[in-house]
Amino acid sequence: MYVESNADNPNMKGILFVMEIDTVNANVPFISLDGISYYDDEKEILFSMQTIFRIGDVKKIDNKVWQVDLTLTSDDDQQFRILTEHMREDLGRGTSWQQLDLLMYTMEQFKKGEEIHQMLLNIAPVNDDDDEITILYQLLGILKCDHSNAIPNYKEALKIIEKSEFSDHVDLAIVFNNIGAVYVIIGDYSSALSYYEKGFNIRLSTEDQNYIDLPDNYNNTALVYEKIGGYSDAISSHKEALKVKCKYLPENNFALTKSYNVISLLLQKMQKYLDAFSYYKKALEIWKKLSPMNHPKSAKTYNNIGAFHEAMTEFSSALDCYYQAARILEISQPLNQPLLATVKNNIGSTYEKMTDNSTALLYYKKVLELWQESLSENHPNLASAYNNIAGAH
Repeated sequence: MYVESNADNPNMKGILFVMEIDTVNANVPFISLDGISYYDDEKEILFSMQTIFRIGDVKKIDNKVWQVDLTLTSDDDQQFRILTEHMREDLGRGTSWQQLDLLMYTMEQFKKGEEIHQMLLNIAPVNDDDDEITILYQLLGILKCDHSNAIPNYKEALKIIEKSEFSDHVDLAIVFNNIGAVYVIIGDYSSALSYYEKGFNIRLSTEDQNYIDLPDNYNNTALVYEKIGGYSDAISSHKEALKVKCKYLPENNFALTKSYNVISLLLQKMQKYLDAFSYYKKALEIWKKLSPMNHPKSAKTYNNIGAFHEAMTEFSSALDCYYQAARILEISQPLNQPLLATVKNNIGSTYEKMTDNSTALLYYKKVLELWQESLSENHPNLASAYNNIAGAH
């Protein structure tokens, strides 16, 4: 009933969740509300807050409705433990508010995050806690979608720290880095490098030098160099970050794959394909050991390796990688239309270079279908898809 309630809304799709629950071995509390609920005919089930389901299959029922098959997980689910640890690494350390900020940012819930932290700022002076106020100004700066207004919030945090006895404290380095990040977004790369350098110098002067802090500083600087076309300098910075990670982390760790992938992409831009390929292989080996077989991030690595083979005119190897990436995405993230469309577009491009235009045309049409399902009618990606179809005729 509810899943079809959006049938007349062209901007919405219905999702039907089909849940499989092993009632004998389930260790997460749940209860049937049959005969208890206000809505007697709906046979509702109430799950506890920590309930987690594994996504099994996602099927398109029609143009307006998708079916998602779910299986209740257990406490001893090995793949879930790996994923949880990976999320902890991504959120990093810091206070619970700092982690909440990063989670809001990752989920792109900027407005909600801004509302929460503005409320906390309003009550913070009552506690007269400079450290907490400083953190809140930093978080508000991150969550501001209006980047010109983010910088004043960061500079307010700077004033508070600089008035304290810890003017060379790592908190100051964090604010410098955040200001640098905003300058990157607005395209002022000279100012970005200046603030990144200030933050980096503080990091180097403190005893709190560890793999969490220093790689981020190296990577931030590398990003600016990449923006201005300084690929060699960017690679050098990323390699310094990788060196620190290798010193402090186990041989197989998700954090290493990020460095391997970004170095590979830069080497590929410099047309150093063999060097790029060696880094891609290292990243993929780690993903195979640590992640579930069909983890969507491994699809990105397969796609990158495919692009390498395509650039080297090794079309058969390129197609193998692209097909593997597409297979993983269709199983694990069928609703991730942009990445799936990119992979299928790469398959079409490879077939076109092999002068197999009829097969290329089939994939270009699939790309168009994916874009039509997820983009507005005037989106430039649609124009690109039509252009590819025309070129393959």
